Amino acid sequence: MADLEEVERQHKASLLKVTEWMDLLSEPGRAGRQRLVALDESYTPLILVDMIPGSRQAIGHELTNKWRVQEESVRALEGGSLVQLDLGGLLSGSSHERSEVSRGKRAALAGVAGSGKSTAVRKLARDWASGLSYPQFRFLFPFRFRDLNSRLGKRTSLKALLVEAWAHLADVVDALWSQAEGLLFIFDGLDEFGACLDLGGSSRGRTEDGAGDKEEIPGIVGGLLRGTTLPGCTVLITGRPSALRNLEEARAVDTWAAILGFSATERSAHLEMFLGNARLALEVLRHLDGQGPVLGTMGHEAMSCQLAAASLGSSLANQSGPGSMASSTAPPLPKTITQLLTSYLLQVVRGYGRAITIPRDTFVKLGKLALDALGRGGNTLFSGKLLATHRLKAAQFAQGYLAEILVGGEVLGARGLGADSVHAFRHPTLQDFLAALALYLAPQSGASIPDLLAQARCQPDGRYQLFLRFVAGLSTPGAGWPLEEALGQLQARTAAQASAWLKAEILEKGGRNGLGLMDALYELLETQSKRLVQASLGSLEVLRLGEGRASCQQALSLASMDCTVLSSLIHLSEALEELDLENCQITSEGLARLSPALHRCKILRLNHIKLGDPGAAFLAAALKRPKCKLQTLGMVNNGLTEVCAGDLSAALSCNESLRELQLRENRLGDRGLKSLCRVLRASSCKLQSLDVNGNGLTGACAEDLASVLGESGSLLELDIGENALGDAGVTVLCTALQRADCKLQVLHLDSNKLSDACALEFCSVLIGSKSLLAINLNNNKLEDLGVKYICTALRSSSCRIQNLGLASNGLTDFAAEGLVSSLSGKRSLRSLDLWGNVFSDRSVTSIQGLIEACPNLQEIRLRGNRFTRDGKYRLDLMNESNTGPRVEVQHHAPRA
Repeated sequence: MADLEEVERQHKASLLKVTEWMDLLSEPGRAGRQRLVALDESYTPLILVDMIPGSRQAIGHELTNKWRVQEESVRALEGGSLVQLDLGGLLSGSSHERSEVSRGKRAALAGVAGSGKSTAVRKLARDWASGLSYPQFRFLFPFRFRDLNSRLGKRTSLKALLVEAWAHLADVVDALWSQAEGLLFIFDGLDEFGACLDLGGSSRGRTEDGAGDKEEIPGIVGGLLRGTTLPGCTVLITGRPSALRNLEEARAVDTWAAILGFSATERSAHLEMFLGNARLALEVLRHLDGQGPVLGTMGHEAMSCQLAAASLGSSLANQSGPGSMASSTAPPLPKTITQLLTSYLLQVVRGYGRAITIPRDTFVKLGKLALDALGRGGNTLFSGKLLATHRLKAAQFAQGYLAEILVGGEVLGARGLGADSVHAFRHPTLQDFLAALALYLAPQSGASIPDLLAQARCQPDGRYQLFLRFVAGLSTPGAGWPLEEALGQLQARTAAQASAWLKAEILEKGGRNGLGLMDALYELLETQSKRLVQASLGSLEVLRLGEGRASCQQALSLASMDCTVLSSLIHLSEALEELDLENCQITSEGLARLSPALHRCKILRLNHIKLGDPGAAFLAAALKRPKCKLQTLGMVNNGLTEVCAGDLSAALSCNESLRELQLRENRLGDRGLKSLCRVLRASSCKLQSLDVNGNGLTGACAEDLASVLGESGSLLELDIGENALGDAGVTVLCTALQRADCKLQVLHLDSNKLSDACALEFCSVLIGSKSLLAINLNNNKLEDLGVKYICTALRSSSCRIQNLGLASNGLTDFAAEGLVSSLSGKRSLRSLDLWGNVFSDRSVTSIQGLIEACPNLQEIRLRGNRFTRDGKYRLDLMNESNTGPRVEVQHHAPRA
């Protein structure tokens, strides 16, 4: 029997040999030679965070989802709400207490395609084999799921699997089983596995350790995860978040980590390593970040970082190298991901020159292959049979020909014996871009372009999100012209159909927060077409991303990047009629991104968003802009306090556009209102409507309000309901309301703890006011006596009241007679609210007489009173008249 220590040395030597090199993206068009660099010298550390894949589960493309929340994730890490991990910490410790079987650690590492999972695992294996890390493990066994695909459908055992992969283990494999606690099994790339793991299998009929039992690969890996095979060993499994989600549902994993990407420092280091030039790396970073976070996200994962560098490197080097001169004919640097990949592919085609006999034909085949792969689930790994189906030869890519786009088993490192060759696109962005490009290179059989795009939008897993973005990006005239140099003219008909479809998507979804609206907005920005943006957004009465009666879904949670996209589109459109973000979740950083564009909206609704006082400062800045177009600003329930009143007051003092300000359900208090009143009194303030309903106001603010009512030349409507002004406070207001220079037309005083003690003041107001047309006194305690005084004023010919609210004021049948006598023949009255009082059937005849005697009455609300079924029936008859008012009534069901 071989010595175990000697076998351990052999095993480490074998792992050191296979992990010596790291594969990088080749420089485009350089004969596609595989580019290898020393792993020890070139590895760039990644940020790992403690996150379960399902904890931020979102429908959509994994890459776009990660890019979208990248900034929030980084801030969460900096703020401590996300915990940074390393692989050592992930693999150390005992099994999680929730495990049903006593077992060693089961860990999972999640990351999107191209994030560096496999490279991280390779570095882990090399560090162990070098003796640098993980001394708790005596043996480490790294497997790749892509290799295991060749064994699907065949029964084997874990021991046989180990010996087949590492022949030097043949004589010691049984001895290893007695040291399970020192074994680490790594299974890399679950998303590349062609079967589902058996996570619910039974241990019936198995040997004690299960390692020698023959079963198929899904059962072997599943047994290790469940702990029915070698329960004492440690298992690490990697894959895309969607592939690992089933492990969470099956409770098969104890600890989780997700790859967040490079830190700012490591991002720069990786670019410098890839480009071999520190200055050029800095130029690439400046350009990516200078175009905003949408393009800047391309630099956070290893492969997307390399793609961006390969696309931009040569152009930046030519523009800023020693002795170089900027050329007026040089193509502009990419501003979008579509333009970035267009530049990359153009360099690939140019580099091969005559090696590609018919470039257009080759790219049509590649595009149809990419479309086929998307239709099969979007995975980048596929068999050589699929390659042959599209009349592409593996040799074209395996020998380096176009290897910057499609790679074969040599680069992937697949080791399956007798297996069909495996291939993959270098990155999902390349696959989806080529699929989109195919629509512009060759006519599509079957469905029309609009139908095909509509079908892609409806795919529930979001696999076509990037594809649709690239279709939109290529639709703008001139967007694909660089590729036309090598591939011939792109189809103008496809571009026109794609643009028309996208405009229709915006118009159909924009006003009702339709499903897929945010995706459509990303696609619209990808076009960079000011004409298309203005034609799309400019035709909308409202762009609604929040909740409302017209919404098709819940309000959206807007990441910082979403806000950047929205802001950019508003800038391009130059003006937006209405932006409704009610109930949307927006961070302060997101609001900061939106702020530079908000002044271009005429109506802005930010109701029920946790803006707080810092958020109000951003809005105040928008109001101060010289060309501000805001006319209506909704800031209901925003968590505002008196702290923000100064910012808002300063903004109102110089703003000439705002007419309506809604601040209800905040906590401004008397002090905050006092600050606002100083500005409202100024002749420069043009505000016509102020809503401070439910702001904790008391009678102490009455003097300030009274001064506004007497001095403001613009204020027409004031809502101070749901406060506590009381009789004394309202008495002060009533004095101001009678002034000749008071312009107020609508006053809401509902729920202000008013009693009949202030009724005489209201009587004076109704008679003396030259402007007041509507008054809401609902939910107070005026009762019959208070209404009796009000009725005296209503009889006056100088009372011009049109809308009167007396709901829930404890009114009885006695008050009904006074209302009838005072309002009969009142031609000004349009609406009367008597909801929630205690009128009974005794008042029915009087109310009928009132309805008939008021020629211009349009509605009367009587719900919540004490009418019987018969009384309700008699009042309902009034609705049968086509010319009469609308009568709202219900019968009163007495308590049992």
